[in-house]
Amino acid sequence: MLFHHEAQAVIHRKVQFLDLEGLSLRHFDAHVRVALQFIGAGPGEAYQFHSARFGCNCCIQHVAIGYAVENGADVINLSFGNPGLENSTALKEACESAAEKGVLLISSVGNDGSSPVFYPAGYDCVAGVGNVAYSSQGYVVSDKSQHNESVFVSAPGKDVLSFSTGADDPYKIGSGTSYSAPVVSSLGAMAKQAQPEISMKGFMKLLEISSEDLGDEGWDEYYGHGLVKAGAFETALTTSSAISYKGYEDAEIPQDAPTEYKVSRTGDVELPGISRNGWRFGGWYLDEDLSEKAWKEAPEGSEGDTGTGYALSADCVGDLTLYAAWTEGDEQVISVSADDAVYGDT
Repeated sequence: MLFHHEAQAVIHRKVQFLDLEGLSLRHFDAHVRVALQFIGAGPGEAYQFHSARFGCNCCIQHVAIGYAVENGADVINLSFGNPGLENSTALKEACESAAEKGVLLISSVGNDGSSPVFYPAGYDCVAGVGNVAYSSQGYVVSDKSQHNESVFVSAPGKDVLSFSTGADDPYKIGSGTSYSAPVVSSLGAMAKQAQPEISMKGFMKLLEISSEDLGDEGWDEYYGHGLVKAGAFETALTTSSAISYKGYEDAEIPQDAPTEYKVSRTGDVELPGISRNGWRFGGWYLDEDLSEKAWKEAPEGSEGDTGTGYALSADCVGDLTLYAAWTEGDEQVISVSADDAVYGDT
């Protein structure tokens, strides 16, 4: 896609897109060759990679994803899909493995105009993208775009100029969710440039808070969380968000505790360690139930009461209210009040 080159020119980061546009097995080999050329294999090498080593079209998707990850991909665009791929353990494991390594995965949701879920868009670790087109009423979902729980956001996908696998003309104009998904992939490149440690979790939060709500209020199966907006997405990346603290009872928050942060920060935002008589500080959480950690890794040097060494996770997005957790003995306090404590396993 044209913006792939534009993104590389502007961002100067190793962002590689795997774009398997075609669903037809007859054309799949050509699409794979284009995809592999995008990520560094020459024409002969790409063909050998596909035909000689594996000998079948149906197995190439997960292999190509693994190849992209091994060669340093930060963002993988998956413009392909099929309901039958739900049962592909290899494809699911390839996507989950890529996401665990911090790779951002974006997929088209399909073009049947029906409700069956296409995969890989249906996997939890993938952001599915629906197709919208501009009309006199504004952006309206295409009648060929799938509508189901896999639609996370929507993007324009009508009459898009892109690369072609044809021999006569290297470019073509096409429409569909295969063309919508790369728009979101370009936002993934933007996110990785601003915050290299961001994962699918943080990226999807950014998409959610920056998209323009369309259709029914809130998420719906036609538009997802709405139309992606590059300007709003950039603002969410670069604008300061507030941090507030709760659940520290009689403990004191240090005066130098951070009260704001940016997703696009350089370096760590170190969260305050606090002490409380008779209790051991267990870290800061993003919810009152203490189920989602706010720090990015198990802290070092936090064996004492102060809990120093907690760095804010790169997946934290938007204004944050952080809740303190406390431990007593071998149990974790689930409530934030020691007066009416409820205990759970550590």
